[in-house]
Amino acid sequence: MDLKHLLLSEHSRELSGHIMEMAIVDPKLVGELIDFMNSNNVLLAQRAGWPIGLLGTSHHHLFAPYISKLINCLKDPVHPAVSRNAYRVLQFMSVPEEYEGILFDLCSRDLSNPKNPVAIKVFCMTVAFNICKRHPGLKPELKLLIEAGLEHSSAGYRSRSIKLLKHL
Repeated sequence: MDLKHLLLSEHSRELSGHIMEMAIVDPKLVGELIDFMNSNNVLLAQRAGWPIGLLGTSHHHLFAPYISKLINCLKDPVHPAVSRNAYRVLQFMSVPEEYEGILFDLCSRDLSNPKNPVAIKVFCMTVAFNICKRHPGLKPELKLLIEAGLEHSSAGYRSRSIKLLKHL
């Protein structure tokens, strides 16, 4: 069964875990999953995001050859799962300097968008914070973005922001 058909067959934790295991054994599947996540097919993009998110938390090294593709997914995502899982992976990675500018801009855009789900914002904070470690001049901008979202924030947003604001 091909990966696309597998993703479209069902949406479950079990299947996502199975696909994650397949990608660990055959890392070229990571590129395929990212391509699916970047497709215009909303259902396929959403379903590809879950195994990507699972892989990214424990096997983020598999994404090193695909950083530009992963960042490209953030430019015009067709479903919130795309952004959520791309940022989830990127928060654990060391992003090459050539991508830091565009990634920080995307994080700023998504962090300041009041329509974005909390998980996207929380992962954005961490990705942007990691970039600020190498570019301290961006810290005031990130601090303003985080503080702007505090007034009407959830517990998850407040928790992450408090942790990060201590270091900004």
